[in-house]
Amino acid sequence: MIFSKERVSDKQVDELSRRLFTKRGVINLDKNDLWSVLGHRDGVLFSAQQENEDSTTFMRSFLARLAEAPELKQSKSILFYFGNSTETPMYMSDLSMVGDVLAPYPEMDCIWGIQKNDEGVGLSAVAVFSVERE
Repeated sequence: MIFSKERVSDKQVDELSRRLFTKRGVINLDKNDLWSVLGHRDGVLFSAQQENEDSTTFMRSFLARLAEAPELKQSKSILFYFGNSTETPMYMSDLSMVGDVLAPYPEMDCIWGIQKNDEGVGLSAVAVFSVERE
C-alpha cells in the first residue's frame, strides 16, 4: 500500500475537488460534501493506493493507519472516498470496517462515496478529516 498524508486548507478545496470528484461515482460525492466536512476548519487528507495486497488487507492497513492518527480524535467530520477497478472488487465487508474505526466516535459526521476506477488501478481510498484550528 502506498500511503500519504497532507494538510488541506480552505485554499486547496478546489484542487482537492478536482482530484476526487472528476468522475461519475456509484455513490456520488461533490464539492459541497467536502465543504460540509471542512467548513471553516483546516483538514488533513489521508490517501492510499493498493499495491499487491487483497482488498481486505488493503482496507485493514488503511484504516489501521487512520485509527492511529491524532487527527481522528481532533475531528468532528470525516469524508471517505473509495475507488476500485473491476479487476479488484470492493466488498461490503471491506466497507464495514470503516464503522469499526469510527465506533468510538459516535458524534462524528461521516460522508462517503464510491466510484469505479477506469484506469485498471486496484483500490484507492481517501479520508479527509476536519481539524479544529488552534
